Amino acid sequence: MKNKALPLVLLIFLLMSSSAFGQGVEERIRFHIAPYNFFDPITGVLQIGAHKHIHQRFALSLDHGFKMQTFRNIITDGKNERKNHRYSKTKAELKYFIRKNASVAFPYLSVEGMYFPQKYVKESDYLITNNSYYRYDFSNIKRTVWVASMKYGLEVKVSNFVFDHFIGIGVR
Repeated sequence: MKNKALPLVLLIFLLMSSSAFGQGVEERIRFHIAPYNFFDPITGVLQIGAHKHIHQRFALSLDHGFKMQTFRNIITDGKNERKNHRYSKTKAELKYFIRKNASVAFPYLSVEGMYFPQKYVKESDYLITNNSYYRYDFSNIKRTVWVASMKYGLEVKVSNFVFDHFIGIGVR
């Protein structure tokens, strides 16, 4: 329960901060989705989030991805080596806009962190460690992946849409 409450609390704080300052239309909260995460064949998510400018050159973005294995079920006919697979993805990103006076394209640098807890059961598998081979009937696996990355990106505004293109490096 604690894992699911953290993204909600962060989103509420972000929403509260938007009403604390008299800001123009462009400075309000922008909600977004990340459609490519849906097509991840192993850990697909429906990722939604909110983006808020907190200063003239800084913006904060918070995202949460909900488990969606529809794409995986289509390409694997519902067969999955990870039984009872439970997971979610939570991301936070701080952006620094290099040139704020651009009209359509806004280049930025950012740091991003991701929290990715997983819990599943693997059946009839093996493990090789120190030149030893172990076979098991089932294994309960609980693991958490933490990710930190730095990115360079470009937000392009087209009508009511913003396209966010980026490259970056990170550690997992």
